Formats: sequence, C-alpha cells, structure tokens
Amino acid sequence: MTRTENGNYFLQTGLVSAAAGAIHYPETDLQNPEHIAEEELLHLLQADDRPAFHYFYKKYHRRVQNYALRFTQCRENAQDVAQDVFLKLWENRKKLANVSCLEAYLFKICKNKSLTLLNRKLCEKRMLLNIVYTGQDFEAEACKQVAAEQFERLIYLAISRLPPRRRHVFRLCKLEGKTHREVAAELHISPGTIHDHIVKATRAIRKFLYLCGSFQET
Repeated sequence: MTRTENGNYFLQTGLVSAAAGAIHYPETDLQNPEHIAEEELLHLLQADDRPAFHYFYKKYHRRVQNYALRFTQCRENAQDVAQDVFLKLWENRKKLANVSCLEAYLFKICKNKSLTLLNRKLCEKRMLLNIVYTGQDFEAEACKQVAAEQFERLIYLAISRLPPRRRHVFRLCKLEGKTHREVAAELHISPGTIHDHIVKATRAIRKFLYLCGSFQET
C-alpha cells in the first residue's frame, strides 16, 4: 500500500485528522492523553480507542519515519514505511497485551518493513536487468553511458510506453512474479496470449533502451 493510499485509509477511518498535526477526539473525553501512563493507553488502544491511537501516532510517527530513513535512504520510501507501521499497529491492536515498550515494538516492525521494501526493490531491479539482458555484460555496459539511476528510470519509462493491456500483463508477470497461467486466469485470456504480450513487451523495452543509447542492440 502506498503512502497516499495509507493516508486515505487513515482519513477515511478517522484515525488521523485531516488538519495537519491536529488530533480530533470525537468519541471519548480523552483530552489529555499525555497525562496518562503509556501502559494504560495501550490498554485503551486494545479496546479500539482511537484517541489513544492518535496519541501514539503523534508521539512516534516522526521517530519511526526517521528510523526508516536510515534503512531506505529515501524520504518518500521512509514515509511509506512509517504509514505501513502505524496501519499495522491499528490492525494488530488486539495483540498488544505482551508489548511492554511500544517504541521498540514499532521500531521492530519498521526495520522488518524497511528491509522487505529494500529486498523487493533489489529483486525488481535485477529482474528488470534480466529482462533486457542481451548476452553482454549488460549492467556494466549501461553504466558506461548512463548513470545507474537514470538507466533504471529509462526502463520504467519504457514500460510506461507499452500499450495498456501489454503493460498490465508485463507488470503482473515480471514485477509481481505471477506465472503465465495465473495471469491468464486472472485476465480471462489464454497463456499463449500472455506469452505473446511478454515477448513483444520485452522486445519493445530493448528497442527503447537501444534508441536511448543505453546499450548496443544484438
């Protein structure tokens, strides 16, 4: 789930006020949670108390985001991770009975989600390189002519230029790792059609990169 989607979820469910930095207490008279022991607030959170959640969100969100930034080295990714952490906190609120230190609990979730994100992006990058591999030392060749980050952007740009249906099939198979049969069943088309889309998409991506001067066509 992206940061925007998470933000919409929090707003739609009333977990976070739309006003920046504001906390809204529509359901209880918990106006001064900072005067209540954290252990008691955890009990309230387990009982679905949203003001208690608001308090923890306001208190720990920045710390969690900064901790995620240490792993991701990207502010946008860190924001995504932080929102996921608090979504996880709300979803698991009934399972907090054995949590003695909420900050440590949140940091553990944050670390796991950050490492998962980094691993997914690394696998995705390797997969993209493999897609356009043409028998040469492709990554080294590409880096001679364009910076690695620029090269990655070119690949995504090439994908974005595919016809909508082909782009969708390509993302499902190559970026989400689904099999041709799984995608065929999901889209109600034959596995042969899926294969045809992948072949043509790969060819188009290679041609686009060739025209951009990222590698020599073979």
